[in-house]
Amino acid sequence: MLFYPVLDLSETRKGIDYAYEDREGGNYELCLFKATKAKAESDLILSVSGIGTEKLANLLDRKLEIAKRNIAKQIEKGNFPILAYSYYEYASELKEEDAYSALLYAEYALELSNLDMYFKQVKKPFAFKIDMGPVLYILIGMIMGYLFSKIPMKRKRKGRGKR
Repeated sequence: MLFYPVLDLSETRKGIDYAYEDREGGNYELCLFKATKAKAESDLILSVSGIGTEKLANLLDRKLEIAKRNIAKQIEKGNFPILAYSYYEYASELKEEDAYSALLYAEYALELSNLDMYFKQVKKPFAFKIDMGPVLYILIGMIMGYLFSKIPMKRKRKGRGKR
């Protein structure tokens, strides 16, 4: 049996409209959250369209695994995506009881664990550090060598006898 979700997309559209309102009002964090939720809902529809109910558990497991990896990457970067983690845990708990709700929460976890894709990564300029102590000694040595090479040297001529 194929699963075609019968969802009222008007709520998702309202979420997008609210996100636009928040953006216009300068509430960028709330805008991002609402837009991310709306994206997760529409992604869910796309990912389950045409999939059989027997493959739903496999899809849920894959989404949870990807969300888990994304959360781990964020933690390695020094961020803790608390909402993503909460949705991940909730989806994991619902997995056996209500696979459809678990799939929705897994999709929320996926989206909220990967928010850094919406932000420009500030590239740090390449920094090449040099210990100036040895460089200074070499530079002084080269200058002294150059100066000494310009000092005229007097040669002593040993007389071989005058002819």
